Amino acid sequence: MPVDTSEQTTIKLPILPLTDNVAFPGLIIPRIVTDKSQIMLIDDSVSEGKVFAIIAVRPKSKNGDDFDSLYNIGVSATILKMLRFPDGSIRLLLKSLDRIKIVEQLSSEPYLKAKFEKLVETRANTPEEMALVRAIYVQFKEVISLAPYLPDDMPVDSMDLNNPGSFADSIAAALNIGIEKKQMILQTTNILERLKFLQSYLSTELSVLRISNEIQSQADESIKKGQRDFVLREQMKAIKRELGEEEGAEIAELRGKLTEKSLPDDARKAGEHELDRLERMNPASAEYSVSLTYIDGILELPWIEGSEDQINIEEARQILDEDHYDLEKVKER
Repeated sequence: MPVDTSEQTTIKLPILPLTDNVAFPGLIIPRIVTDKSQIMLIDDSVSEGKVFAIIAVRPKSKNGDDFDSLYNIGVSATILKMLRFPDGSIRLLLKSLDRIKIVEQLSSEPYLKAKFEKLVETRANTPEEMALVRAIYVQFKEVISLAPYLPDDMPVDSMDLNNPGSFADSIAAALNIGIEKKQMILQTTNILERLKFLQSYLSTELSVLRISNEIQSQADESIKKGQRDFVLREQMKAIKRELGEEEGAEIAELRGKLTEKSLPDDARKAGEHELDRLERMNPASAEYSVSLTYIDGILELPWIEGSEDQINIEEARQILDEDHYDLEKVKER
């Protein structure tokens, strides 16, 4: 049978809108307040020693000035620390308390105020629940190692696995999964279902992080290889300068001819490869002459070039008779 983990209550609370994030119960929330109506809300809460509600602003809404721009489920909270600054802004350190839901809208001036009920969590306490907790724990540790937005020393080992509701809230608050997904986890009071939502979102986030890190590793490796090749080439040039073996006019001329020559792709690649080898060879070596002959052969062959054939037997006979005396049998053939 499901077990209730809190008692349902009803209370009137002012609402502090939260943009770009979702607050979860039991966590510390830093907040900067600059809006005049929100500053008034904080001042009233401090003077009266009361708690207030924190509710996330819907993603498509610009602010939380009205009830339509807010979700209907949030958390109650109290102020742990407050600092006022000369520009009028207030820096807050808040402590979130319980899940709460709007049951009646009361007023919009000077700030939003509503009647709330405390939401009751239900826990199945089944093997499936504990299996999900352990799976999420392992996945989240990998996320910490891959995600740039999470500190490597995040105290995941200190999380209470025996309190799966709070465990799920802590992980959901840390993940970069978007407001709508976080709100879905916040408003799910069935702990088993909350764990299932979290595990699904966590698996997606982990897949994205793995792919992103693989792409980044490939890019880093490519950059490192390019830098290494550049350094080696520069070192080779320096060594050749010291030995008096810098690329001479002959190799520069061959490069120019290879660039200008009309060649098939395979022949051009072969010529460039051989020219690169030639550049690294000692001109006094026997292999240098062989490579040079190979490149000359590529340059001399009429790969794509051609001429129109002129087949004229009588003209050929005349040329042979003029250039070669006798040899009648040979000419006949």
